Amino acid sequence: MIRRRPTYYCISDPHVARHDWQDVERIDAIKFAQEPSWPWLRRADVLFVPEWHTPRMGIERKEWFSTDLSRGAYGGWTVTYFMLQLAYWLGAREVYLL
Repeated sequence: MIRRRPTYYCISDPHVARHDWQDVERIDAIKFAQEPSWPWLRRADVLFVPEWHTPRMGIERKEWFSTDLSRGAYGGWTVTYFMLQLAYWLGAREVYLL
């Protein structure tokens, strides 16, 4: 059996942070979370990223993908979308989702 430990761990849903904050604190990885999770994860070693709300459908689409997480990231309603922005910011130019 191959055991893998994550290099990075991300949370974009404050409900997950509220319910699982003790488990998150035990994870040995670099942690990123969008700011709405701060009340539950402020004791952990988490790097917080400002959350920019993605506009609702029907609004003219612009660039809703952040390339600079020091300024913020779009929520996109999924941790995968947050992680794609993180991967780009960290230098990845090709990402494979399995």
